[in-house]
Amino acid sequence: MGGKSYRIFPGYYPGGIETTRANVYMDPGIYWIGGGGINVKSTGGDHGRLVSKAAGDNTGVVPSGGVLIYNSVDASACAAGRGGCYGPIHLNGGDGSLLALRPIQFGSYKNMVIFVDRAAATGSGDIDLNGDGSTLDVMGTIYAATGNVTLNGGASSAVSAQLICFNFQVNGSGAAFTISYDPGSLFHLRGSGLVE
Repeated sequence: MGGKSYRIFPGYYPGGIETTRANVYMDPGIYWIGGGGINVKSTGGDHGRLVSKAAGDNTGVVPSGGVLIYNSVDASACAAGRGGCYGPIHLNGGDGSLLALRPIQFGSYKNMVIFVDRAAATGSGDIDLNGDGSTLDVMGTIYAATGNVTLNGGASSAVSAQLICFNFQVNGSGAAFTISYDPGSLFHLRGSGLVE
């Protein structure tokens, strides 16, 4: 609903997350997108936002708190026509569109913010930032090892600390892409072993 604000909570989202001209605040934790992906739409104005927020922080566009978005597929549900089919992560156009996330701060995936299932990724449009005046403000690590990450359009900006993907593409005029390096906010693989 355009112009409204909502808070969502960690858990399983088998149909994905979509917002059209609404502000959606994400409580800290793990969001398992089991099909459908994430689609943030705006037709201009100050709406069409998905922002991670600490518990009780219900206003503004500055992210706080940490989330991990695990984007995958429910193959059996998809095959049976009950949803669950893989969907990409899209931020679509219009002044005021915003995807502002901070990484999860606990567990084995500390400092990971988006993880795209290697088996589900299509290698085409897995994470897209599209359009006019939209902003991607993401810190932490985005992992899409078999996926495609694209930045499209004019006057768009993207901020991220670390990106691991198969293919990265930047299109359009007037688009800015900034990587802010902060080793304390990156995912670190723990453990050791022998590799042949």
